[in-house]
Formats: sequence, C-alpha cells, structure tokens
Amino acid sequence: MLLLSTAACAQTAFPGTALGAFSLHFDPRDGGNACDMADGAFIAGGGGIADTTATLSLDNKQNVFFTLQGQKPRAATLTSDHLEVTSAVPKFPGVPGCTCLVDISERLSADLERARDRDGGIPDAPFVALSGILADGFDASFNNSDGGCGCQMPCSISYTVTGRPL
Repeated sequence: MLLLSTAACAQTAFPGTALGAFSLHFDPRDGGNACDMADGAFIAGGGGIADTTATLSLDNKQNVFFTLQGQKPRAATLTSDHLEVTSAVPKFPGVPGCTCLVDISERLSADLERARDRDGGIPDAPFVALSGILADGFDASFNNSDGGCGCQMPCSISYTVTGRPL
C-alpha cells in the first residue's frame, strides 16, 4: 500500500542509470487475506492493487533506488540478484474502520532476472524481470493496551508481485 500509494506525488524521474524497467502486477496471497475492522470495514488484500510501472536505478554514488510511476525514488538494497525495499508511515490516520492512528510498514522482497543479450553485446539494462512478495503490516498497539481503536491489530496483508520488461 505504501509503495503503491498514489497520494499526490509529483512524478519524479529515477536517479542515475536504469538497471531495469518493469511493468508490475500484484495478486493477493492466501486467498485474498484481509485485516478485519470492528465496523465491518476491512483493508483488503483481495481488493487488488492496480498494475503500475517501476524503475530500478543506480546513482553516481552507487546508491540503488526503486521508483514507482508517479512517486519519489525510494532507497533500495540490491544484493546480487535480490531486491529489498522498505517503507514506513508512523501514526497514519486514514486506515478504514480504525478510530486511532496506525503504524504501517511495507516490504518488497523480490528476486531479479538478469538480461541476456543475444548478440554478445551489453544489454540496455541488466535486469528484465522480478518476482517476489509485497507485505503490508498494520499495528495500533502504541495507542493503548485495551485494543479500543476498532481495529483488529496487528495484522498484515501480502501480495505476489511480478514484474515484466517495459
């Protein structure tokens, strides 16, 4: 949700050199998991996330960034062919069905597929696909210990993520 938030962010070009450009698709895991709220509302994994595009890049200081369409670049960790991106929003006020602030954390963990150049030259970008898991975590325990927020927390939602070349 955070990585994929479409809140009013001006689109920012990715920094540095592209390592890969992807068309991303998200499928709910575990049969459309959801975080149930007391008033019948829920945060749905089964509600789906719209497909989007993303660029993996490397700046001139060798920092890795993951940039979703319409969003600012996010620092990422690239270890060999594995990508990790984390985001957090502390004390978020807008979770459906919750009457208190909620801490939200998100983690994208994905394996990358390397490009293969058929004519022996250097590919335009070293990575052409990704596959992994996007996990959103919600926690309101810092508010009080009696759970009086109308939220069934902590809870989590996860998605299978696939990325194909643009």
